[in-house]
Amino acid sequence: MLKILGVFIILLWTVSAHGMGYSNLKKYSYYNRKQIHKLPINNNIVYKLNTAFGFISVITLPTIPLDVVIGDSNAFSYYTLGSQIFVRPKSYNKKVSTNMEILTKFGLINIEIEITSKKDVAYDLDLAKPGQSFFYKNYIEHKLRKLENKLKMQYTAKYKTIAAMKQKVAQNKIYVEKLILSINKEKINASANKHNISFTAIYKSKIGNKYYIRYMISNSTNNYVIVHDLYLYDSSSAWYGASSKKEVRILNPVLNLKLMPREVYKGYIVYNDKNANDLSMHLYVNGKLTIIKVKL
Repeated sequence: MLKILGVFIILLWTVSAHGMGYSNLKKYSYYNRKQIHKLPINNNIVYKLNTAFGFISVITLPTIPLDVVIGDSNAFSYYTLGSQIFVRPKSYNKKVSTNMEILTKFGLINIEIEITSKKDVAYDLDLAKPGQSFFYKNYIEHKLRKLENKLKMQYTAKYKTIAAMKQKVAQNKIYVEKLILSINKEKINASANKHNISFTAIYKSKIGNKYYIRYMISNSTNNYVIVHDLYLYDSSSAWYGASSKKEVRILNPVLNLKLMPREVYKGYIVYNDKNANDLSMHLYVNGKLTIIKVKL
């Protein structure tokens, strides 16, 4: 895994180094007598480190590195201690150079190491002061992404738990409702049939202040049937169309229920008028309106 990472980072350096600037070479001048170079970490910078045979140079970082990979391990050796990396050349050849890629929690740091004369050796490349660098920004964004993903996972788990509880409560509610309806039910078994389609009111029941009528629609034809709506009236009213009718509002209206051929459908009509006892179903068979009436 480390070998693959090393190849990847070397390739990354090869591509990115051509698009990056270098740290200020004047800071490495012997005549400026700056063997310790305090440089801020900035974006798109390749930091140069001058070394010489018989000398050790130190790279000081703002944090302990996660991983360090060097391009030419035959010409250079390095040792990591805390947030510092000690680099030592193994060769006198001043034409030898390599790259070092340092992975930190702030991001990737690119170093170019070159063997020079001893007068140009950089004793300490001090990058411990990031300043207004993109590394801190990357680190904060990384932390925010991790926190966001963590919160998403937590809320997803909570949502699934709540959804499961909701489903369980709904199932329990249905079970309890059916149980109460079965205890309080008053049988009706009133039925009517037209064009091989039957409409049956099975029983009436009550939960709290609401009334329920259990009904069944049986489509014995080979055609699709569309139940446009159900209508309910009180005991003193006439059928649909009469001027004296008093329609009872159905709390759960059935609109455009499509029945497959040879299909049986069962449902409930919920309402709040105890006097309602006349029921009609308006449906379309082959595009024609058909009304089936049931006296409760």
